[in-house]
Amino acid sequence: PVIASDVGGIPKVIENGINGFLCEKENIESFVSAVEKLYGNRLLLDEMKVKTREYAVSEFDEKHMLEDYSSVIQSLLRR
Repeated sequence: PVIASDVGGIPKVIENGINGFLCEKENIESFVSAVEKLYGNRLLLDEMKVKTREYAVSEFDEKHMLEDYSSVIQSLLRR
């Protein structure tokens, strides 16, 4: 699981409470709270590990990566 700030494209990858925690930018209390939740709850940590792996396998497999690369290349060729 990942603990990250809720800025930029990060919220598109991290589902808060599912495969990690999103913290408010520059909010140390939010970060500490997320660490404590994971550290104090082995079941939650294990569930998030499974969800993180499922997400990575479904979104970053060869098919998706080739589609993404193809899209980028096509957009560059149109310039």
